[in-house]
Amino acid sequence: MTNDNEDNSKFITMTEYSWLPKEYVYILEKENKILRNIISKCATSLGNGGIVSPDCSVEFLEFVPKEIEMCVFNLRNEIKQLKERVPPL
Repeated sequence: MTNDNEDNSKFITMTEYSWLPKEYVYILEKENKILRNIISKCATSLGNGGIVSPDCSVEFLEFVPKEIEMCVFNLRNEIKQLKERVPPL
């Protein structure tokens, strides 16, 4: 997991796994693809019109959690405003 202050040059590329047996590299590549699809679906599920391709850069994918955070924040504010408008029962 990366920290916002962490240098992106620390990401490991698949070529750096050349010492691993090919089966492990295949598993890592498959997991990478699955995780990228999950992140893409999370971004699309926000319903704010944003589209994130599973093939985009890791640097771009890093913005997805912030986008989710902003969406949740906005929804909470909207709920708060609606509650303030509705008279108590």
